[in-house]
Amino acid sequence: MIDADLTWSGHQIYDSSSIDDLISQCDTLNSSDGDHDKSAGPFTVFSSTVNMVSPPRGPPSEMGQILDDLQDDHLRDSAAFLFHHYTSFIALNMMPFKDRRNPWQSFYPLMARCGSSRGHKSLLHAMLAQAAGNLAHLGCKKEYMSTLTVKYYALAIENLRKGLEDQQEDFSVVLASVLTLIMIYNGKSNSWRLHLNGGWDFICSQQANTPWHSSEAAWLTSQSLCLLKIRCDTMQTHINHPADSTIPALDPTHHLISSVASRADFGFTAGASPALMSCIIETTQLSSLISQRGGLSTHQTAISQLYQRLQACSYPKDSPGQYLVRLHHRIFQLGAIVYFHRSIWDSRPNALIPYIEELLQAVKEYQQLGGGYVTLWPVFITAVEVYLPQHKLLVREWLNECETMGAASRKDIRELIEAVWRKRLEIRQHMGGEMEQGEIVVEWRGVMWEKQLDILLV
Repeated sequence: MIDADLTWSGHQIYDSSSIDDLISQCDTLNSSDGDHDKSAGPFTVFSSTVNMVSPPRGPPSEMGQILDDLQDDHLRDSAAFLFHHYTSFIALNMMPFKDRRNPWQSFYPLMARCGSSRGHKSLLHAMLAQAAGNLAHLGCKKEYMSTLTVKYYALAIENLRKGLEDQQEDFSVVLASVLTLIMIYNGKSNSWRLHLNGGWDFICSQQANTPWHSSEAAWLTSQSLCLLKIRCDTMQTHINHPADSTIPALDPTHHLISSVASRADFGFTAGASPALMSCIIETTQLSSLISQRGGLSTHQTAISQLYQRLQACSYPKDSPGQYLVRLHHRIFQLGAIVYFHRSIWDSRPNALIPYIEELLQAVKEYQQLGGGYVTLWPVFITAVEVYLPQHKLLVREWLNECETMGAASRKDIRELIEAVWRKRLEIRQHMGGEMEQGEIVVEWRGVMWEKQLDILLV
């Protein structure tokens, strides 16, 4: 006899209203849309065509009770509107292209609605804070939305703290809440990094149980945190590792990410592949090893092998996918190649021209084809090495497009990129113009610290 409890162990249990909401996600405006235009859910096989977008419904399930408990009328009255903004605008922009598996469109809203624990409350309040902050940066009732952001953010922190103290919170809900808090980026504040470190400590404390293998929601949230960790580690000047003549693969971080990355779709929410993300990790580790334990000659074999694998990390030819998906993967790969050149070989900007040119043209094509917002990391890593006027123009066009998404980090990104460019020009002028700008290396991390910025590269 089949044991139903064992069959559905580790899966979210939905009530009838949530199931109805999942089924409603099957409706699309155009039945000819590709796979990447469908929402994620167990009923997406039932696809139908509708003539108009349904108006936002009131909060179903436990979400209504959570909002009823709010003491502030402004918070309670704004919740439905903010939740709709999150699901209809923010969630779409959390991935670089449309994908039916987008967790911010499916799992996050469902987890926020389908529970009344402290963790569920924290996630819901964090999502509403992110929505309010986004609207503030877009110029919609800026002061009012900024106030709502702070209030919802405080509620999210309070509920998450109390929920963790109870030690009974669902793993997926906790990570989803932390990840959402990270996204509530507020300019020069480094609070996002505190949340990232706290989330990483939390997932490391659960490593022995490998909860990311227990459910899809657990894996998706774990994957998102790992992708954040990988990119944020590239912002550090060095990471300590024991001495070894090969690329280090030894610390808890490596083992944890390797476990989460065992699935073939690891990296899909960032528009990258497992092999490409692995190369970025190893580049960071190898760069640290070289700076601490010796010069390039000592690690020549590891360097050569890693660079060959990085160049071979093209989008799998036998994998189905739209052209935009393949194009975005190439953008990410080019950014990783630039990162390798700068981190390992300390290449000058003029040696990177072929990669800079191809990446910026690919970004322009991606935008012209109606793709979403390109993942920030590969373009930023390349943009700080730009020095030719025609390339600066392309970077500024990309930044103009980025700022329409209403993320505070984009303005800081522009400030930092422009500061690096000015620094390169100042160095050339200080040297009496004896060196071309393309020969001048500027360490963008140093400029970032001088500007007292701590940017979020997502």
